[in-house]
Amino acid sequence: MRTHTLLAAAAPLLLLLAGCTATPAAPPEGETYVSAPETPDAAPGAVEADTTLIVKTIATAPNGAQLALEMRVHQPIAFDDIANQTLPGAFVESCGSTYNADLFAAEAWSFARANISAVPTAASTSEWPLGSPIGVMPTPDGLPIVGRGMLREDPSATTPCLDAKSVTVPGNGAIAFGIGDDSGTFRGWVSYRYGFSAASGVTFSECTFELTAVGGQFGGGEGWSSVTDVSDCSIGANS
Repeated sequence: MRTHTLLAAAAPLLLLLAGCTATPAAPPEGETYVSAPETPDAAPGAVEADTTLIVKTIATAPNGAQLALEMRVHQPIAFDDIANQTLPGAFVESCGSTYNADLFAAEAWSFARANISAVPTAASTSEWPLGSPIGVMPTPDGLPIVGRGMLREDPSATTPCLDAKSVTVPGNGAIAFGIGDDSGTFRGWVSYRYGFSAASGVTFSECTFELTAVGGQFGGGEGWSSVTDVSDCSIGANS
């Protein structure tokens, strides 16, 4: 393992987890996250202006299947940002009555999202096998997370927003996470790790990280470390 310090059930909501900015602005056009993406092998498009961090790696399964994994984390928004209510709406939709507008206001929540893609590589020799999930970070360890698209969670979970999300098939998806006492400062996101963890038998290669200027503006990189080994491609606050 190599460790480095960084220097620098309602109907699906078709527009859930759409593009967001920290100041009121229309979300980027063309971003939708549905339960069954029409183009499961589509590569991500142009990097959005509010992107804070990009994590990439290649996952290889024992049967020769490969997925190019990419995560794009976006800058946090305030709970009351009237132009971007899809993220708090996702929590109300998916997490039960515990999460509601009164709680978000009383605890001054911020919300952020991360887009995730898993695209078969040209070198892939088989379909991605069942039983080889790729874990997504951050994990819901005290951090409620909503998932959409091809991401999966334990179907028996009684608290879906506190259940880990994983990639089990090619496709596109997104997570949204909420952080209390963060509206106005928008630095809470730096206290977590971002990236992927491999199931037994799956290996990672070509793990890379890119902290954007926006990410640095919102505190990214401060006290962070990264891990790039065969089972962990992640960056962020130390565990």
